[in-house]
Amino acid sequence: MSASLPDTPTGREPSRLTNASVPTAPVQASELNRPSAAGATSYKKPGVWIAVALMLGVTFWLYAKPGVVVMLADQLWSCF
Repeated sequence: MSASLPDTPTGREPSRLTNASVPTAPVQASELNRPSAAGATSYKKPGVWIAVALMLGVTFWLYAKPGVVVMLADQLWSCF
């Protein structure tokens, strides 16, 4: 099964494949190293960093209160 398929100069897949009628676009060199949309672009926005800092600040503030820590410990202990 190591039959080699001939390269097609038109940029289309060979006709025996299921998507033979759909032309494939050649990949540009600039697209090869492009970061994913979900990963790199969201961390560059200052609003994301402000929201993360605010959430961390509220979390640390709540843990600084002894009553909240005791309440969370009681709720965790009641699960067992």
